Amino acid sequence: MSLTEIKVPNIGDFKDVEVIEVLVKEGDEIKKNDPLITIESDKSSVEIPSTIDGKIIKLNCKIGDKVSEGDCILSIENNTKSNDTKPRENWWTRDCITNRRSTSARRPWETITRSSPRV
Repeated sequence: MSLTEIKVPNIGDFKDVEVIEVLVKEGDEIKKNDPLITIESDKSSVEIPSTIDGKIIKLNCKIGDKVSEGDCILSIENNTKSNDTKPRENWWTRDCITNRRSTSARRPWETITRSSPRV
């Protein structure tokens, strides 16, 4: 198991936005994409999601703190072992390979050009 820091992602041209809600606590088991905190700028409120599954070891922010892009929100113990992870399958490549047509098959967007026989 590895320890990973979850950081504030790119939130646009904002610096020092306020944390208005902390949605997790130390010891919580979370899944990928679970909301962690809510931040609020003068234009919007945004929930920051988790990027991995795991157990929260340490919270590094609280309500009222100011955060910017790249600031550490929390530390999480990842549930997967590093050698258990495998590359993600590219859906585009998979679909192209499984739906491959023979070279003689014409695709609808291809035009057929034939020269007329000369007499």
